[in-house]
Amino acid sequence: MGCQRPLMAEEPEDAAAQSAEQPGGLTKLVVNLVPDAYASLHAAATLTDATPTDTVNQALQLYAYVEEQKAAGWQLALVKVADVKLVDVR
Repeated sequence: MGCQRPLMAEEPEDAAAQSAEQPGGLTKLVVNLVPDAYASLHAAATLTDATPTDTVNQALQLYAYVEEQKAAGWQLALVKVADVKLVDVR
């Protein structure tokens, strides 16, 4: 996506002012997005017909999963489904 700036900045010392727990176990988070990240958020939300909030929630869960798998020694591979023969081995 060509972003020249880091995607994450250091947390401010008053991080409590940047996020606050809401009723129902929700946490409100205020972040600044670089233009490339905002465009990616908009594109992902449009592709999935989801709200920006749902898109961010899903993206963070996916990112955490990918990082956990990488830490366990796995690599990520994308495979075009039309080029793969699936075999049921039940």
